[in-house]
Amino acid sequence: MRARFIRGQDPKKAMGIGTDAKVEKFLESIANDYQMDPNDPQYLGFVNVYEDGFFNSDEKDGFIEFVRTWPRYKPMMDRLGINVEDNPDIEETVFIRPVKGIKFGKKNPPN
Repeated sequence: MRARFIRGQDPKKAMGIGTDAKVEKFLESIANDYQMDPNDPQYLGFVNVYEDGFFNSDEKDGFIEFVRTWPRYKPMMDRLGINVEDNPDIEETVFIRPVKGIKFGKKNPPN
């Protein structure tokens, strides 16, 4: 892989090795999880994530950075079609794939 450098761009971003790249890889793994795939027989529509639940250190680093600075990754989550149930937390963050017309949360709990 050859990096494509753009004047003014962070070299780590151009090479895909910076913090944003780790967060993007982490979020893509959540979005592509079988539990988020409505065509999978084990579909749930959500994934619980916590700090000690990772085997891959890059994804764990991406999760930790996401929790620290999550609002800046909202456009990335929107592009991937995922969201978080409440404010992310290291101990537990619940990612959801929103269903059109249904909003869950503290003000509109499911029946």
